[in-house]
Parts: sequence; C-alpha cells; structure tokens
Amino acid sequence: MEFCKYEFTDLQWSSLRKKIETTNENGNTSFVGCSVVELGHIISNEIVSKKYSVDILWNETPIAEFNQYEVYPAFCGAHTFAGFEGQYEDKYILNKNIK
Repeated sequence: MEFCKYEFTDLQWSSLRKKIETTNENGNTSFVGCSVVELGHIISNEIVSKKYSVDILWNETPIAEFNQYEVYPAFCGAHTFAGFEGQYEDKYILNKNIK
C-alpha cells in the first residue's frame, strides 16, 4: 500500500477521480483499488487554497496519471492514514527538495 497526497484544480480532480470511481446498480459510488479522503480547499493563514487536496491510500502502485499532482506538505499535512505516517515521512524527506 502507498499513501500519497495530491493537489488538483477542481476540473482535474473531477476528471481523474473517474479513473478510480465506480457506481453500483443502486447508484452509489465508491473508489476502487484505494481509499480516498477528500480534504477539499484547505484554509491556511486565513487564505483558501485554489487547489483541491486529496489523500489516497493506494492498494497497489499509484496510477501514473496522478504522479504530477503529488505534493509533500510537512508533518503529514491536515490528514494521515493511521499507521502510514512513517511511510509518508520517508517520502517527504526524499522529495521535499525535488519539487
């Protein structure tokens, strides 16, 4: 499993979520191959972000189309998946100076 954090425009998220979303015969939607927490437009220092924040815990390797939207906020940001803090911290340290 891999824990990733993303920021999208509303339009980007609307398009990409279709790649991991399914609808059952009752019209209920769910995500396939991952767990998703939609944090939305995060407010920091009284400023609302223009980007839509989404945390995804992938069951397998993340879908490549999502890679360009991955971000690395310090201290796991506003949300974490329990038990994956260490994995995220390792990714943060590795990537904080790259992007």
